[in-house]
Amino acid sequence: MLDKNTETFWADQGNLTVDNREPVLATPYDGLWLMISPGATHTAGKIPIPKNLVSIEIMQGPSQMSRPKRIRISYFEQKLYQINHDYKFPDQPEFVSAKDIELTDSNQWQSFSLDIVPKALPSSGFPNNVKQRWFRFEVVDIYKRKGKAIAISEIRFVQQKPEEN
Repeated sequence: MLDKNTETFWADQGNLTVDNREPVLATPYDGLWLMISPGATHTAGKIPIPKNLVSIEIMQGPSQMSRPKRIRISYFEQKLYQINHDYKFPDQPEFVSAKDIELTDSNQWQSFSLDIVPKALPSSGFPNNVKQRWFRFEVVDIYKRKGKAIAISEIRFVQQKPEEN
């Protein structure tokens, strides 16, 4: 999802790795996050076909960098409208749900259920019930501090097979 290459990684820094304030804050996190859209809730068409997400797979960044231990996944949806013969997203994404996941400190793909994502509602015709999906990944805790950056190599969204919908 990031760039589909496990040799590269997203890295950034926040107070989990560079906080030198005294006294130390009870919650040292202050905003290290990544926002990703895996696309719409439906495949486009005269009668849109729902695309249901069932899980997410995450690969940690390189071991020489700090790695997330706990990530808060927040799920948002943004309604699609037809305005003047065009399709637009005039509203902000709306929060739907969230959950925390615990990652292991490994170089393997790690899979987590996306039970926080409701099934896409059937559509009677485009753009009825079609929404854009957004996920916010907040790094809440890290394993051992290594340098100033925290890294995630790759994120994949796993979709339910069409015959299971």
